[in-house]
Amino acid sequence: MSEIALEQSSFNSPVVLYTYSFVTASYLRHQKIVALQDKKIVDLNCGNGYSTLALALANPSAKILALNCSATAIEIAQRHLQHYGLQNVEFQVCPLERFGEITQKFDYINAENALDQFSDAAVGFQLLQNKLQPDGIIRVKVDSAIARFYNYRAKGFFAELGLLQDTPDKNEIAKVREMMGLLNKGNLLKELTWLPKHSTEAGEAAILRDYLFPSIKGFRFSELFNGLESANLEFISMVRAKQWDLETLFQNIEDLPIFLTLRLAEMSLSEQLQLFELLNPIHPTLEFWCGHPNLEEPAESPSEWTDQEWQNAQVSFHPQLRTPALYETMQHCIVQQQVLELTQFLPIVPGPLVIDSLMVACLLPLVSQTLPVSALVEIWQRIRPLNPLTLEPTSEGEAWGAIVQLLISLEELGYVLLERPS
Repeated sequence: MSEIALEQSSFNSPVVLYTYSFVTASYLRHQKIVALQDKKIVDLNCGNGYSTLALALANPSAKILALNCSATAIEIAQRHLQHYGLQNVEFQVCPLERFGEITQKFDYINAENALDQFSDAAVGFQLLQNKLQPDGIIRVKVDSAIARFYNYRAKGFFAELGLLQDTPDKNEIAKVREMMGLLNKGNLLKELTWLPKHSTEAGEAAILRDYLFPSIKGFRFSELFNGLESANLEFISMVRAKQWDLETLFQNIEDLPIFLTLRLAEMSLSEQLQLFELLNPIHPTLEFWCGHPNLEEPAESPSEWTDQEWQNAQVSFHPQLRTPALYETMQHCIVQQQVLELTQFLPIVPGPLVIDSLMVACLLPLVSQTLPVSALVEIWQRIRPLNPLTLEPTSEGEAWGAIVQLLISLEELGYVLLERPS
């Protein structure tokens, strides 16, 4: 793997770290505020270290094992992690087919472009299933066969020219740029695959992925779900599930003809995802979490909790919000009586998400600690002792209502974690 463009990459952006965090996936599955201490994570096919860096930064107290079949790639990845001073990673040269020989099992398996190395996705899923802890999570990332169809044609073209190599460098990148520049305007392959970023220095990593790395193949949802079923694994969620909502593709879902409405209601989740991709193939990769079948009852949404459950619940910010930068900004908003735009620190939802300064003051302790929800209610009563309309003291019921309403909204969007006692 090449060292090109890792410095230009966004491996340490809050959104990237959010998706690589074991906390994100584990909470989605179990609705528990999990501690990372001593969790075991493996990064299959770690390449030049992009994914390993993201895993190490997103899971700082976990133990990470990074694997690759190439000693050269391992050396490059090690240099990258040394550059950033990360100590929680061990590297090992290990072909994917020998992963099963490793004796330990893992809490989190990061499998990026690993399934394409097997003739059948079911074989790859079975290998991952065998090495997963009972409550573990697998993060799968594969190319979409539909969205990247023309990229595969482009790779075939450059393979005919002898440019596809295991370790392409700047020389091969320059040849790709020259050749794409020589194609006529209106050439179908050029129009559908060549983007403005490919012409910039920051686009070198994209050229490597889109035109020069030879081993990646694409998948359809039907193939992936069949593989999961064969390996007795259960689909949990797409990594960015809101971006895969089939209803968003229609102007008004209520105007659909009755035959289509009935058919959509009968469709399985895999069929709905497949239909989304056929209608709107905008996602070049398919990223999702899976794990062992969940034998417990699905966790209730906090909006369905009883008053007693709320009174015994705990709340925490997502780890990606526990930063000095957010703490300083929250303090500034409190002093200046300004709203906080939370999406500036973790833009995982479209559009701005703003919180008024009084509620910011209430949430401030969550930057550094997990608290009982009741503690936030007490803080709110001190911050806002009077009802501004009646000038009567803020009742405990009013305080609970304000805090619960906010936490339900923030939890649904992925910004806070809520846990009831077992």
